[in-house]
Parts: sequence; structure tokens; C-alpha cells
Amino acid sequence: MAKILVLEADKILAGNLSRYLRNSGHSVTWSSGPQEAIEQTDKNQPDVIVTDLVLGEHSGVEFLYELRSYPEWQDLPVIILSTIAYNDLASTGHSLKELNIAEFYYKSETSLPEIAKAIDLLSQPLQSPAGLGTRTAR
Repeated sequence: MAKILVLEADKILAGNLSRYLRNSGHSVTWSSGPQEAIEQTDKNQPDVIVTDLVLGEHSGVEFLYELRSYPEWQDLPVIILSTIAYNDLASTGHSLKELNIAEFYYKSETSLPEIAKAIDLLSQPLQSPAGLGTRTAR
């Protein structure tokens, strides 16, 4: 069981994702805005964050820059689940490597089981010394 923070402005999508993850055995906290998500991250210490890049007043990229500015959260796995395609993000000059993104999913092409599987993999301890490598962004 992992502790998940979902940062999603769309209440219906957030509800569906949260419900699915809870039914999969995870503990889920939902935030609709970046500032609330920072506070929830500090309070609940999630194992994985799932965030959109379109968050109404602020962008998910701004949230990620703030999140990564805290040393204790620089390696916290983040999954992007967004209506912005990966190629569109790359064209804006934002680097996923710079933001240490674990996975990137395009909403219209991604199922809830795919997100749950990614969370399961990311919330497991890394087994790096045996030469398995480290996680990288897609």
C-alpha cells in the first residue's frame, strides 16, 4: 500500500482516480491546487504524487519547480497525467529530466489500471546496487 497525493483540478477525474486507487489498496489524498498540494505533501509524506499540468490558476510545472526546491522532495516519484502531450511539453522548453519526472501519461490514452501499475512499481524500494539502474522519465 502506497500513500498517494493526487493533484487534479477536475473533481470528477480526481474522484474516479482516487476511488480506483483506494480500491487497489492505496491511501489517497486529493488536492485541487498547488499550494494545498505542497501543504498536503508536507503533512502526509506521500510515496508518489500524480499531477496534471493544467491546474487552473497555476501550472503543474510551477508546482513541480516548487516541490523540487525542497531537498527532501527532490526524489519523490511524480507521475504526470495530463491533457498536454509529452511532445507539446518538450516544445515549451521545460525539461522533464530537470523536474525528475518518473512517468508521463497522456490522459486520453491512459487507463486507471495503467496508473495503478505505475504507482505500484514506483512505490517499491529501488534495487539499484545489483545493476538494475535508476528510474528515468519517458
